[in-house]
Amino acid sequence: MKVSLRLLQKLRACDDGIEFYKKVGQPKTIKGCIKTAIEHNELKYASWFIVRCMDKIQCVQYAVFAAEQVLSIFENRYPNDKRPRKAIEAARQYIENPSKENANAANATYATYAAYVADAAAAYVADAAADTAYADALRIKILNYGLEILGENK
Repeated sequence: MKVSLRLLQKLRACDDGIEFYKKVGQPKTIKGCIKTAIEHNELKYASWFIVRCMDKIQCVQYAVFAAEQVLSIFENRYPNDKRPRKAIEAARQYIENPSKENANAANATYATYAAYVADAAAAYVADAAADTAYADALRIKILNYGLEILGENK
């Protein structure tokens, strides 16, 4: 898929994101757009765009990886809350066997808690470390994994 202003508008990119795309010379590939956003430290644009370019399995793989990066932080803060770990396990089962039954189990558990874990842990990391460089490094690690998931043809 080629990236164009028309595609970004179809995906409902924000005005600032479209202006960024215009400013940096309009990279024509998905990976090129994401890498350019990372290079310019516009991680919010890279994060927004990458998931819109993935299929369902890729999105689940990406979300699992992201949640795993911060799971220990969450579990240290909430040691008795096993819902995020169970959600990750359900999502892994779906990745291995994307049956309707596994999809229903993953949707019921994972969607509810994975985003919560990632957001809560990211906020905790930012507060505890008082260091946005650490949080950005974590986001870049997750984005780079997403680029690997997308494969060579994007």
